[in-house]
Amino acid sequence: MSDVNALGFVPETAYGDDTAPNKWVEVSDFTWDYNQNHQQQELISSHGIKHSTVGLFEVSGSFNMLLFPEYHPYFLHTILGSRATTGPDDSLYTHSHTPNGTTGSLTASITHDSNLANMMETFPGFKLSEIKYSLKPGEPVMCACSFLAKTMNLDSRGAPSFGTDPPMVMLTSDDYYKYDGVADSYITAGEITLSRAYPSLEAESVLGTRTRSYATPGLVKLEGTIDRLFREDSALNEFLGSAAAVAPAEDKNTHTLDVRSKSNTLVGAATYYQVNWGADQIVFDTRNAKQAGQDLEVENIAFFAEDDGTSDFIFLNVKNSRATFT
Repeated sequence: MSDVNALGFVPETAYGDDTAPNKWVEVSDFTWDYNQNHQQQELISSHGIKHSTVGLFEVSGSFNMLLFPEYHPYFLHTILGSRATTGPDDSLYTHSHTPNGTTGSLTASITHDSNLANMMETFPGFKLSEIKYSLKPGEPVMCACSFLAKTMNLDSRGAPSFGTDPPMVMLTSDDYYKYDGVADSYITAGEITLSRAYPSLEAESVLGTRTRSYATPGLVKLEGTIDRLFREDSALNEFLGSAAAVAPAEDKNTHTLDVRSKSNTLVGAATYYQVNWGADQIVFDTRNAKQAGQDLEVENIAFFAEDDGTSDFIFLNVKNSRATFT
């Protein structure tokens, strides 16, 4: 394409508001799907489909992007719902996100080449259903996102302009995975997946419309995996049931989780852009280990978070330069 293209967005006051985007984020790819859900009739009077009708109009898709701290809270608000802001601290603000029964929505747009007659497709009622974070030493934090939307329309092209906060990279000595408050120094890579369930299109469409009328947030999950050098057996002991376990224990073993990505860009006297993922209670669920020739033995451990009865049993905190989200 000859033009600079991007994902635009703006917060909605009410679900499905169609407002022109005023913020833009760079993405590496964007995929979107429309389904007309035609109702096909098979009748005894015909050898083929006959009298088909259009059904409910469905919009969904996915995209991949770097984790930009300035705009990430806009997307988190559509999947978690609750956001509290504190600061400033050396001109940076901390935004704490936790699960809530009401989530926000965006009007989002993807731009096209200016040679097209309608150069932007817009998605009112845009909400994320999943964000998968990829965390590897020395690499930018990548976000693989899935979304659903109320409907779509064609608009004239917007003019992308981007934020100034740098993307997050797992590079500094202050990046960590912590379980029960102790950093694990043998982790080589990790994934954290945040997801939210929504009812089906059929369940949330009312008479008189072809599009989704609501997007009611359901079960929220935080789960993930870690790749770990098998240089000592503390993670295996904990997986089995306790720090001293040498065989599968009968009692469930739970841990706190705190993962941090901290930028190497200093702001003010001693403050950095930062993202924290965490949970009050996680469980190690599966473990796979591999030894190949003289290569280092590695283990892959999967975990999931449990609701411990507190409102912040899952949390995701972002420190950035933005004080408000309009």
